[in-house]
Amino acid sequence: FLLVAGLRDAHAPTISVSSLVRQLAALIGLGAVFFYLVPPLSKKLWSLVLSCECARWGDDGGACAKHAEMRASGMLIHVHTYQWFFFTLAAYKIVSAGARLAGLPRVAVGLAALAVHFGCWGECPWPLMRNPLNYRAETNAAEALERTFALPVFAKLTPLWPIYALFPLLLPADFPATLPMQARLARHGLPPSSVRLLWIAVFCTTAYMQISSAQDDYLNLKADVSPMMISYGCKEQYFRPFQAAGCTGGRPQWSFSAFVRDGAHLLLTFAMTAGFGASMPAVPSALSNAGANTLFCYLLHVPLTPLIQSPAAQVVLDLASDGKRTNARALALLLYAVVVQLLLSRKLTLPSPMRVLRALPWPWHDTLSPRQRSAALAATSLTLVLLLLPHSVGIIPSMGALDPAPSSAPKFEPKFEPKPADQAVPAVGVGGRGIGGGAPGGGGGGGGAQCRQGP
Repeated sequence: FLLVAGLRDAHAPTISVSSLVRQLAALIGLGAVFFYLVPPLSKKLWSLVLSCECARWGDDGGACAKHAEMRASGMLIHVHTYQWFFFTLAAYKIVSAGARLAGLPRVAVGLAALAVHFGCWGECPWPLMRNPLNYRAETNAAEALERTFALPVFAKLTPLWPIYALFPLLLPADFPATLPMQARLARHGLPPSSVRLLWIAVFCTTAYMQISSAQDDYLNLKADVSPMMISYGCKEQYFRPFQAAGCTGGRPQWSFSAFVRDGAHLLLTFAMTAGFGASMPAVPSALSNAGANTLFCYLLHVPLTPLIQSPAAQVVLDLASDGKRTNARALALLLYAVVVQLLLSRKLTLPSPMRVLRALPWPWHDTLSPRQRSAALAATSLTLVLLLLPHSVGIIPSMGALDPAPSSAPKFEPKFEPKPADQAVPAVGVGGRGIGGGAPGGGGGGGGAQCRQGP
């Protein structure tokens, strides 16, 4: 998403202020809705699904409810993290557009992004610090707001900025139809098809390298340990507060080896990007059309994750195999996930909000040009979103009023208390079925649910 947005912005002939305002309104509006309003509803859905699973299989001494609480606690933390993309991309667009309007060349923003990427390896001011320094209250002025979910986290802003601002300058304007080095290699007699196969081989090799390498290998890009993503000398931390033990010496430490590895990971990411683009199909199909709408999958993949653990999914898995760990069951789960993603990728035909707003009798409707009206409407929408954000934060605690009436069904309420792996409760079910393995962690609160006891 960042690369595609960067390609469009970098190779746009001019800057349209009205278009920029509309894009910012869409990004900040979607980010705000899914950061402030959707998480409480997601927690209710997760509570309902897991409680129903416990009721379905029977809660033997409360073990199922305890395991459900652990599972939800380990996953609910994500309901407030995946929205970073919208706010980060909005910040990128503002800086890029400001530089273009100031008459700076495109390469200036790319080099600035690269300089900020390498310069903010440790203790930088908000919002430029990386994980885990954004959890450190002494260096993050906005830590309290982030901890209470009043403000989204910007820990990925500086690590990924070169992907938006620099990578598109190194790629052809019509990438992936034209690939890097294609014209140069053509002068040496290498046809475009061979160049494409070469880049595909690069992607397959680097992808296999990531799958087969250990976490601490030099070229492993896993965000937990890669200096391209986290502060030098530290490991990624998922839970607050800041743990000094996660960094060498208790604080980030610059080293030449970490600097070189950071650059190597950037180059490897660029190579994988070019190779991945070379692997894209050249002929449109139903699958590629669905891929054009995968933003819906990104928006819904966390809130709707419980559907993978839903009774409908369990029926599909049970039809495939009764065994807990079989190839047939794994294939059924894969196909189920693909079908869900394809359904989510169906582009909905909804009336355009801008078209609805244009139809309203605004006092300045007849005095402005269509482009000026669009810009004014987008600016008004963005202003309303920014004004409503503080009130949205106050709405979240009141979501407890949506709790169903008390019942005798198993209930749980996830808490922000990470639990060590050695305290994990084994899965409870019949014939190996039931709630699968979870991960320790911290999450948000959930409510009880009323479910019918199954056999």
